[in-house]
Amino acid sequence: MVSTFFGLNTGYRGLAAHQMALDVTGHNIANANTEGYSRQRAVRESSLPYAQPGFPNLPGPGQLGSGVQIAQIMRLRDSFVDLQIRNESETLGRWQSTQDIMSQIEGIFAEPSENSLNNILSQFWDAWQEVSKNPESLAVRANLKESGQTLSSYFNRIYTSLETLRAGINDEVETRVDDINNLATQIRDLNVQIVGIEAVNDNANDLRDRRDLLVDQLSDLVNITVKERSDGAYVINIQ
Repeated sequence: MVSTFFGLNTGYRGLAAHQMALDVTGHNIANANTEGYSRQRAVRESSLPYAQPGFPNLPGPGQLGSGVQIAQIMRLRDSFVDLQIRNESETLGRWQSTQDIMSQIEGIFAEPSENSLNNILSQFWDAWQEVSKNPESLAVRANLKESGQTLSSYFNRIYTSLETLRAGINDEVETRVDDINNLATQIRDLNVQIVGIEAVNDNANDLRDRRDLLVDQLSDLVNITVKERSDGAYVINIQ
């Protein structure tokens, strides 16, 4: 026969389990606007009954339940959705970069406008046409000379602008390489922490959220593949 303390302990287990569930709920509410945070849930399970298997059987019908306990704090996240988001983020980032560069090139050539290449070339060929009609006219020749100088100046300006754009793109590439290295270093450090925590059967939920956020940011910069090892570490390959 069990003592009165057994019933009190069962009640205490229930209170402790529900208190932990409330703490998890509070943690979710506090991080409702935290970037990269995944909602967590306290998973309840019945605690070991009395008497446990292997103990001498006691008088009475079967085993007596001893209450409830928290089995784990689960992170509610879909790895398949993460994969799709990372793939689309890489595609989006690539096309956004292409669009930005093309927009700058379009601005340099300024098509269509009075200062566009098409307009300046048309004026240059028109000047040649006038010279072919009136080769003895000094005014027509002067107009051709001016049109040629305008075209030459335009090409020089285009060249300088494109060189400036190329230098800017190179600087941006260097900055992105630094960002990639910085993100990779942070992910590596989180890998070490997560493996250490989960080696003792704890759930590193918040650290995993932080790591997934960094991986998402990395996927914005470069095409990657992510595989999770059995110990919880991420292996990331840049393609």
